Amino acid sequence: MESKNFAPDKNHYAGLDALRGIAALAVVGYHFGSRDDLSYLFPRGYLAVDFFFVLSGFVIAAAYSKRLADGNLTVPRFFLIRGIRLLPLIVIGALLAAAIEIFRPGISDQGRHVMDTATAVGFGILLVPILWQTTLEYAIFPLNGPTWSLFFEVVANAVFAPFPRFRIGFLAGPILVVSAACLLWCAYSLGTINVGPLPKNFWFGFGRVGWSFTLGLLLFRWRHHAPRVPFALSLVILVAIFLVPTLPFGNGYFDCICVLAIMPVLVFAASRSQFDAFGRKLSAISADLSYPIYALHYPMVRALALTERKLQLGLLPHILFVLVGATVVILVCWGAYVFFDAPIRRVLTNATRKKSTLVLAE
Repeated sequence: MESKNFAPDKNHYAGLDALRGIAALAVVGYHFGSRDDLSYLFPRGYLAVDFFFVLSGFVIAAAYSKRLADGNLTVPRFFLIRGIRLLPLIVIGALLAAAIEIFRPGISDQGRHVMDTATAVGFGILLVPILWQTTLEYAIFPLNGPTWSLFFEVVANAVFAPFPRFRIGFLAGPILVVSAACLLWCAYSLGTINVGPLPKNFWFGFGRVGWSFTLGLLLFRWRHHAPRVPFALSLVILVAIFLVPTLPFGNGYFDCICVLAIMPVLVFAASRSQFDAFGRKLSAISADLSYPIYALHYPMVRALALTERKLQLGLLPHILFVLVGATVVILVCWGAYVFFDAPIRRVLTNATRKKSTLVLAE
């Protein structure tokens, strides 16, 4: 898969594309494991979010920092591009989750449940967190939980866009110091840094994205100093982290080591990975499916977990059910990408380009 004869495009990193898909699958495994009582199934999958934040900072800097700094890309245009990239699947994810939630059994107050569901759809599409208790799941985005990290991603983008050339002593330094202190405090007081998705720990999410996204921006600037290591080593270490079970003690500090050091190093190292043609094709597929899988899997996993509990399967049928369910989830996400996400983004991108051309012509 790797090749020493291929130099990656200036703003394209096949190694990061490959790891992106693995991290998305780890999140799916983590949610299946937490809802289906399979504690050994990617128990640290929540750390994939921190990997995504570092990777996002790196690739956002690669794609937009020079254009923003040179004035070739305006801040409003940047947000339009990011909106086209993120919103189609956020919308379909919220609608899919609402359709599943409406039919969830055991609801005592149907009228309030319908109102809460409708509110959550609107807030979810607008990326506005819900910080109060509802009849839905206890989360800031109660219909489609992973949307929480997309909210913080947008916040990070909003801070980055006006200041595309981050300097350690200007914005990046203070953000990194405060974010690291926040993460260490979570490790000490909460025993985990799996914070941000719930109203009670929402504010700590700024520490997670503040550290990882900012460091990703800086790693892009230092990319020419990245070490050359076999891609397989980065892959094995990343998967191994996701598989580490709950420890007798020090879980929060283990999380901190991974987030503060290991995840950034993995992104840094994988940015130098060089693949042959077949490897690049696999990496491209991984990149294409990673966001649909991340954005859409959660409501389907919830529905499948409820179904499995009703069936009361034994261990082996239970595992088979999860494997089949995960396959179905991936196939649905692939279909959403091919038949909805990619075509919609293509239409919106072409429409906004034509509008910009007309404005310039006038």
